[in-house]
Amino acid sequence: MSRNNAWIAMAVAAAIFLALHFVFGWDTYQQDAIDLGQSANMADYRIAWARDTLENLQSEFWQLAVQFALLAGVLKWIGLQAHEEDQEKVKQGIGEIKSDVSSLKTSYYKLSYDVQELGKRDRR
Repeated sequence: MSRNNAWIAMAVAAAIFLALHFVFGWDTYQQDAIDLGQSANMADYRIAWARDTLENLQSEFWQLAVQFALLAGVLKWIGLQAHEEDQEKVKQGIGEIKSDVSSLKTSYYKLSYDVQELGKRDRR
């Protein structure tokens, strides 16, 4: 439920801000109409408001998309360099593990051989 609360809060905030934008924009639209000696028409205002709001949202969306693409490219470039360094460290670690395992195998085989020899001596 808490995951949805953030989305609900953002949706409510967006609705409130759009409503406030509409109300204050209407006041400005009326004042501009009075200054020009015309009457303010709500239908014309709604069209102008929707056009301007969508144009602004589109502009902000594309600006955010470009920033995201640039940030993703920079982070990928930085991450790629770090990844290559990490791969070298991992390869070195694997090499050390392989040498440790082969020395353990050798020790195991020697110990196994020694145990077999002791068993043979005890039987004699």
